[in-house]
Amino acid sequence: MVGYALELFLLMRFGFVALVFASFVWVMLSLNLITLDASAWYAPYGYAALAMLAVIVLYAFRTSLGGQPLFGRASFED
Repeated sequence: MVGYALELFLLMRFGFVALVFASFVWVMLSLNLITLDASAWYAPYGYAALAMLAVIVLYAFRTSLGGQPLFGRASFED
C-alpha cells in the first residue's frame, strides 16, 4: 500500500517520465547485486548497472539545461 502511494505521489508531482525512470532504477538495483568488495564475482555486474544509471542521469541533466552552459556564464572579471 505504501509503495502504491509513493508511486501515485511521484506520478502526480513529477510526471510519467519520472515514474518510469524510478521504476527502472528500482528494477536495476533489485536485480543487480551492488557491493563494495571488488573481488566478488558479481561486482562487475553491479558496477555496470550503476554506470548505466549514472550515464542516464548525466544525460538527463545535460538535456535539461537546454543549451545553457554547465556552470553559468561567470567570467573572471565579475
